This record gives sequence, C-alpha cells and structure tokens, in this order.
Amino acid sequence: MWRPIPGWRPSLAEVVGDGLEALTSANPAVAVHFWAVWNGVDPPMEGSIRAIQDRFAGRVMFVACDTDREENVRLCIRLGVVALPTLVVIASGRPPRLVVGYREPDALALAVEDALRPVPRPSWRFWGQGANAESSPQTPATVALLKRMDPPRHAFIFRADRLGEICLNTGCATNDPAP
Repeated sequence: MWRPIPGWRPSLAEVVGDGLEALTSANPAVAVHFWAVWNGVDPPMEGSIRAIQDRFAGRVMFVACDTDREENVRLCIRLGVVALPTLVVIASGRPPRLVVGYREPDALALAVEDALRPVPRPSWRFWGQGANAESSPQTPATVALLKRMDPPRHAFIFRADRLGEICLNTGCATNDPAP
C-alpha cells in the first residue's frame, strides 16, 4: 500500500485550467497526469510516466494537473476524471482517452499507444428515408417498416452484411437476411 509522501510534487510541467487548450493545439498529443498531494499512488505513477517519456518524444507531451486546485476542477469535470491517478491522453481528432489507476511502465506505454491509434471507422452501412432511399438496398421488412412510420421519425436502418437489421427510433429488430 502506498502512502502519501509529504511535500511531494510531480516533476512534469504543470497545466492549470484553460492552459490545456494551448498545449493541445501546439502538440500532436498531450497526456495529462491528474494527481493530488494526498494520493500516495501518484508518485509511483509519475515514475512510470517518466520511464516512458522517451518512447513518446516528439509525439506526446506529458504534463501534470493538480486536482486540488480550484481552477482545475472544471477541467476534471470536463474530461471525466473521477479517480486518481488518471492519465488523460488527448490526441488531435480523437476523443480523450482515460487511463485510470496506477500502471507499470510497459502497461502504461501500451495504454498510451492504444490512445494514439486512429479511431476505427464502423463497418456499418447507413440508409433510410432520404434522398437516396430509392437507390439503397432494402429488404421487404425494411420497406414495410418505413411505410408504417407515420410521420417519419428520421429513422436510419443500420445493416452489417448478412447480420440482419436494427431499426433505431422504433425499437424493432428483424432477422431477415441481407440481400
């Protein structure tokens, strides 16, 4: 069990409140270590961060954020930080990724690498009531469902090849094979 170290502060550069926006616009990715003086797990977490910093040089800037400072509370709420330690990886064009709890250096490096990967595009195809409804492949069950919708509720039909159909906004699902 880790105990707080009196007077301990992280050696990483500190980010305060709205200063994160400037960092994220100036760097390809920023990893923010959310910490508190009273949390005994934060010193070993920072040790893990320092151990992996060189692997991510030029790709990720590591900074620290004191959760006990009043100007940082809004940032914690906005990013969904509810437990310490938390490392939030913010990469351009991706949603922030939270790594909650202490991780050994290798496990932490894997989590950061995972956060830097591009978000995969879904393999679903979309169609429904709209400009291209006539050209979209639809099963008889889908056509009947769309005709029953009065007035149209902006439903979109999601289809994965040969997996069936799911209809949003109506709560129905059919198992008709895809055409």
